[in-house]
Formats: sequence, structure tokens, C-alpha cells
Amino acid sequence: MEFGGDIFQDLYIEFMFWSLIVGVITFVWMIHHSFVYRTSDGDLSGKRHHLRTQLDSLRHEMKRAGMDMEFEIEEEEDKRAWPNVDNIKVGVFPKENDNLKLELFWTIIPFILICYLCWISWAPTDAIWPSAYELEDAHEVGVTGQQWFWDFDCKGLTSDLCDVGVDSDTGLTVLSLKLDETYILNLSSRDVLHAPKIVQYGLTEDAVPGMYTTIVFTPYETGKYFLDCAEYCGDDHAYMTAIIEIHT
Repeated sequence: MEFGGDIFQDLYIEFMFWSLIVGVITFVWMIHHSFVYRTSDGDLSGKRHHLRTQLDSLRHEMKRAGMDMEFEIEEEEDKRAWPNVDNIKVGVFPKENDNLKLELFWTIIPFILICYLCWISWAPTDAIWPSAYELEDAHEVGVTGQQWFWDFDCKGLTSDLCDVGVDSDTGLTVLSLKLDETYILNLSSRDVLHAPKIVQYGLTEDAVPGMYTTIVFTPYETGKYFLDCAEYCGDDHAYMTAIIEIHT
């Protein structure tokens, strides 16, 4: 089973699906407009702009020399250029060409999609923060933060359900928990604000001095996972790490 349970995996798939739909529509629209509204290969607008620039420069130099002369370069209509069917003028916004239906479509449809995604995102909040006292089969484990280590208390649970040791490879403290069992991690701190985070599971909560907070945690995969501190707590904050080991 994927990390976080089926509800998180379904939500991830839903968001990815709509991301792909929106992405495809957006890029197809952009590619379509890039070809439909491009100028012809023989467009002389660039050359005209260059000639006008030279003309303006020449006129300016002539005025400086006392030669007040006005002249223009006649330009034949470029039949190869893309026709200006909307009669667009530089510096003038063509308000008469507004498309109210299109603007409403681009406003209302994304708004509905955003509301829908926000609505379905409420569902996992109950899975993350259920009432700890309503979980009859949950096992309580104490997690206390202190600069700069984690202290675990199995609160009388059997070693099969909860055990504390030291990792032989890293020397880090290890909290050993059982697969598919639900745990209530009671969080506290002895000094400053900490935030234990089970990195691979994406679970985190503040550990606040003088009060208790909780993480409800049901491991779905065996293995070893880092428990880091996600709240800056001093010089050795980056080294405030332990290991949570999930076994069958």
C-alpha cells in the first residue's frame, strides 16, 4: 500500500489527472495561436521598422544642422503580410473585439475546478487529525524533543509493538514499531519548539514546551525512516535525527 493510505493516493491521482488536463489544454491553445496568429514569412515589418529608425535619426541630424526639412518614404502595401482583419492600431486596445463568452469561460471554469479540488482536499484532514481519544486500538508512544535529540517512551507496550534501541550503523536512536498498527505519538518538548517529521511519510507536528500535541500514525510499509526536526531549534538542529524502524 502507498504511503499515507488509499485516501492520499487517490487524492494524488486526482490532482495529477486535472494537472494533465489543464496542461494539455493550455499548451494546445498556445501552440494553436503560435501558428494561426503568426506573421507571414515575407513580412517586411522588421525592415520597415529599421528604415523608420534611420529616417528619424537622419531627420534629427538635419534639424541640428539647421536644415528644417520634412519628408516621408512612401511604402507600398505589403500584400504578403498577414491581413489586419481586426484593424488593430499600435497603442490602442481593441475593446470592440472583446469576447465576453470566452472571458467568462476562462474565469468560471477554472474557478469551479479550484473549488472542486479544495473540496476534495478536505477529506484527508480527518485521516491526519482524527480524535486520538476515539481510537480504541491505538497504542500511545511518547516522543519528547530536547536540544538536540529525541527521547522515546513506549509507555509499557510489549517489545513487539514498541521498542527503543540504537542503530548499529549510524549510532542514532531507533524507535521500532509494528506494521499496520495505529500509534498515537504524544509530542512534547523540554526546552524550545521542535517539530518531529517522519520524512518519507510526510508527517509532522510541532512539539511545544508545556503542552502535548499528537500525530496519529499507521505505518503501511516496512523499513527504516528518518525522524528529523522540521523547526529550527539551535546550533545542531540539522543533526537532530532519529530512526523509525517498521517491522512485521
